[in-house]
Amino acid sequence: MAEHDIRMKLHLLCAGLFAEPEAEHLEHVLRPLAAELGQTDGPWQEGVRALPFPEGGRETAQLGLEYNRLFVLAKGHVPVQPYGGYWLDGKSTLYGPSLRTVERIMAAEGLEPAQASGLAPDHVVCELELMAHLASQGGKKAPLEKTLLFNHLARWTPDFCRAVMENTREEFYCAAAKLLEETVARDEARLAAHMGRTAGDADEEEQA
Repeated sequence: MAEHDIRMKLHLLCAGLFAEPEAEHLEHVLRPLAAELGQTDGPWQEGVRALPFPEGGRETAQLGLEYNRLFVLAKGHVPVQPYGGYWLDGKSTLYGPSLRTVERIMAAEGLEPAQASGLAPDHVVCELELMAHLASQGGKKAPLEKTLLFNHLARWTPDFCRAVMENTREEFYCAAAKLLEETVARDEARLAAHMGRTAGDADEEEQA
């Protein structure tokens, strides 16, 4: 499997792990994707194989309850904010500059969040799906990848992942957070090495 395909699939898998859990999607999309990645040699293999997918409707329903408790703002106070703006623009801000930057990247690619999802562009699922889209281009979108990764995902997902691991009652989300943290860290190191530049350069590109 080509490197950009692996990166794309890892980001898609991580996005799916933090989407609202639905039995069909877990069983027929995420589990096969994890199985494929788990059979591909690489540093991601252990984290992917460690994912404890639910077995049966009762476990899936339990994940749904935990998803609502952890992430769904409509339920009131939640232990873990899934929006980049919360972590980057101040914890009282959910629709700030970082969201608009992600919107600009999406617009440049002719993309927008699915209206049915009800998720803002800086939701962890949307940013990871956008990263997967950019990675799928095989390096052709490297500047946009760099802006999204260095100025967004790599800056806020470590805090997000730690908050998940500290607050979740389900091993599924603990394993998902570990995989996401490792995936973003590897991508950050890869882009820095391949492009020979730093996150500060991406800041300048974003402000240009």
